[in-house]
Amino acid sequence: MSSAGDQGEAPDQKYYVILYNDTQMVYGIKALLNPHTGRPAFCAGQPNPLGGSPHQGEDADATLRREVGEETAGTFELLGDCQSFFHPEPGFEFFHSNQFVQRGLVWPSDLQRMQMGKDAREFCWIAVASKDDFLDHQSMTVYDIGQRLLDIAWNQGRNRYGSRQIGRIPSRGKKGYLGSHSSEAFARFITLWFSGALPIGGPAMVVNPLQ
Repeated sequence: MSSAGDQGEAPDQKYYVILYNDTQMVYGIKALLNPHTGRPAFCAGQPNPLGGSPHQGEDADATLRREVGEETAGTFELLGDCQSFFHPEPGFEFFHSNQFVQRGLVWPSDLQRMQMGKDAREFCWIAVASKDDFLDHQSMTVYDIGQRLLDIAWNQGRNRYGSRQIGRIPSRGKKGYLGSHSSEAFARFITLWFSGALPIGGPAMVVNPLQ
């Protein structure tokens, strides 16, 4: 999710996508520092869909195909068109897609992480949540859903990297998350997921075992 203006990007537009199948969804956990500026990241340490700003001449689908590949370091490749489901204001649009392929393990090795480009370092890691984790979604607030996503990802992160490297959740990032479009987008997506309104199918996702 590079900031507008980087690498010939068109300003003032952001596209994001949630990859899913019938029982799983993919999202990222924002890095504590913005790799492009070195400054604290907005929503640091919090859940966020994949995506970012278009380069000049890119439409939403082209932007999301590129961003998914970059931000997951090639672990996921978006294959088909995405469907818009949330347009909170001009300049922000959220999509979903079950047309993708997983080409590697969700958790890269430490060496691979060091060699990743800046876009891949936008996230601490990529997480996979189960639909069963949200069976009580109708009684959950936007805050509850964000916290559930965070807990799932943080547990996966601790399993892979250990508690010492994961550390504590930054409170500043949490405050930003609660007022973000992403928090509302996750809540809306999960409602659609359970309503049967989304296209069915999609490849099963594998979270690699401990290494």
